[in-house]
Amino acid sequence: MSDDRKVIALNGGPVPQAGQIQKDVIDRLEGLLSCARSGDLQGFACVAYHAEDKCSRWRAGSQGGYAMLGALKVLSEEMIELIREE
Repeated sequence: MSDDRKVIALNGGPVPQAGQIQKDVIDRLEGLLSCARSGDLQGFACVAYHAEDKCSRWRAGSQGGYAMLGALKVLSEEMIELIREE
């Protein structure tokens, strides 16, 4: 049986190929690094999507208690809405 499913990016744009550089990801990470170096960024929680359909997660620094959990919940709901719009 052939697999003819079409992969669609959440933002409606083209689906990046493995190894393809994502400038918006680099820009966001460089901005966060600048905030960390200035002392503004005190904690960090991240979920990353890698090539070959793999994900990773990690955290560092102060987690900010319930404020951080609230922000993660909002992000989760936003991603669910993007998926549902497809």
